Amino acid sequence: MQREEYALIKLRFEKQPSTFLSENRDFQITEITHVFGNPNWIFNFHSHENLSEIIYVAGGQGVYTVNGSVFHAGKGDVLIMNPNTVHSVLSDPNDALDAWTLTMTGVKLDDLPQGYIISPGTYPYYNTSGESGEAIRLMLERILTAYTQDSTSDYTHDLTHVLGLSLLLIVHRMVEHNDSHRAMTQKETARRQTALDVLHYIDKNYRSAIKIEQLAAQFHVSASHLAHLFTTEFGISPINYQISRRMSDAQWQLIRTNHSVSTIARAVGYENPYHFTKLFTKHIGLHPQAFREQYTTVKPDESSLFA
Repeated sequence: MQREEYALIKLRFEKQPSTFLSENRDFQITEITHVFGNPNWIFNFHSHENLSEIIYVAGGQGVYTVNGSVFHAGKGDVLIMNPNTVHSVLSDPNDALDAWTLTMTGVKLDDLPQGYIISPGTYPYYNTSGESGEAIRLMLERILTAYTQDSTSDYTHDLTHVLGLSLLLIVHRMVEHNDSHRAMTQKETARRQTALDVLHYIDKNYRSAIKIEQLAAQFHVSASHLAHLFTTEFGISPINYQISRRMSDAQWQLIRTNHSVSTIARAVGYENPYHFTKLFTKHIGLHPQAFREQYTTVKPDESSLFA
């Protein structure tokens, strides 16, 4: 007679939780985005003043430009955006990017500034192992599925909140154990702060006429030094960044509104619609009307799921 075997496994947890949960009591997911199947997908230079982002590439290929550094991202890669991080993305037309973005507020980790997931000046690019990457993907899918099925219940809110915190903790531990990132010197940090101040000024005033001499006077440096500083930091000149911001705004309006091209041109800062059309075609690669016709059928949801 075969004897049945029984087992009992019992683990006692004696260590108290860290301060992670208490410090992140104001944590909140503000948006989740999943982009896939669009080989022409682009998102021009932009930044978020009070928001943090975790980007997970589930498949395909794309080029992310982050504070002037270019990263060729593929399956399993994670990019981390602290508040005020200037970034853009361009999908590979031959291998469409499949990417998830989780946008958060209220992040507080260790001794880092409010909202920061990585230390200022460290590189934002990480490659996950198969298991951790799969865990991140599954959490993102669960968050999106839960909210899509029932966006009003307390259960959904609590579940997505816990999943978001769990994902943040996994990424935080991944960052902690990665020793390949070089901290910036005090001088480099000061230069970056000046460049960020210029960037924020442009972000608030990009619809107005801005000259490099005006910026230089505003920040008490020479025009040549300011241009060099900004371009070195972000990989784009101040004036071209202003154009990029105008083009991003115009793209959004072309897809999301029925306004005429002339109206949109004036709204983003161009009194001459012909000049706007010429610039738009040069920078985006399509005439404004052609862009509208091509992308109106592909409408990424710009609104926050979690507002």
